Amino acid sequence: MLKETAEKILRIFLGVMFLFSGISKLFPIEAFEVVTWQQGVVSLELAPYFSRLMISFEILLGGLFLIGYKMRKFTLPASLLLLSAFTIYLMIIELTGNGGENCGCFGELIPMTGIESIIKNIVFIGMAVYLFIVTGVEKKSSYLYIAAGYVSIFALMIFFFNIKPYETPQAVPAVAKGEVSEERLEQEPVTIKDTVEAKTAIKDTTVKKKDTEVKKEKPELSGKYPGVVSVYSNLVPGADAGLTIIAFFSLDCEHCLQVATELNAVKSLLTKVKRHYLFLGAEEEITPFFSKSGGSVIYTLLTPQKFYPHLSSAPPKVILLANGNLIQQMEGNAVSVSQLITQIKELTDNYSF
Repeated sequence: MLKETAEKILRIFLGVMFLFSGISKLFPIEAFEVVTWQQGVVSLELAPYFSRLMISFEILLGGLFLIGYKMRKFTLPASLLLLSAFTIYLMIIELTGNGGENCGCFGELIPMTGIESIIKNIVFIGMAVYLFIVTGVEKKSSYLYIAAGYVSIFALMIFFFNIKPYETPQAVPAVAKGEVSEERLEQEPVTIKDTVEAKTAIKDTTVKKKDTEVKKEKPELSGKYPGVVSVYSNLVPGADAGLTIIAFFSLDCEHCLQVATELNAVKSLLTKVKRHYLFLGAEEEITPFFSKSGGSVIYTLLTPQKFYPHLSSAPPKVILLANGNLIQQMEGNAVSVSQLITQIKELTDNYSF
């Protein structure tokens, strides 16, 4: 009796966990799509399809566990294969240093590191192995029900969570604004006669040039960084003029809020720098974000399809542009406002605008 009760509890527990794991990835589904892309599982174009296939399979396994269907012949072997594959993959990305803050196992509802997920999977594998040992051989039944269930779940997934293509940022050739054509204008040669008037003119020009050089203490920023068209020009109006800070922030991200707060704390040092925030989230989250961070700046609310392709890890991401030229780029835990300020101070001290 005790054995049967333990078997039933473990079966229901695993069923609920697989269902929760699948459903939690749906809110938002884009977060799971991006995790599969950032971890190198599939390309960004295939991520929406792959994510729905995986979520559908997890929900299917959860349902099969709950009703106890084909436990030894399909449900337990399939779950063991899935858990083992994910565990081995997580071990590889952790050993190679490519693990992120959230592996996506429970979506955004319960963020888990790769190590935490590995431990969780090992526990689930132990439960599944025990169930495989104690579960008796079931009666023969068709696999068509499983196939039909999977197709139905996947079809519902496509219907309720439409696939939206990601807008991959295209690199724009760094061509300086006002670039001179290779074809030079033909000009008549000018000959200055060796006369007193000519010498005087040359002397006056030299004096004026020296006076100008004395007054012009710093070289122009455009001399060092001629204007180019950046990949952010379509997202941020005026991004390619002067110094610009562009920050990708998720409105429910504590790290993003911390970076925004630090930027507001040093806004007196940013008088010559434009700031523009690119947000991911809901419109109603913006005012609380600015209130908590200590001030508002110009912003744009992006769709996940526009936001995520610019990131290679979890937000925040901060970029410093000088006339469209990429000067500094920091992402995730590598974002440092102090390093950003140091770079800006170096530019403002050495160049005029």
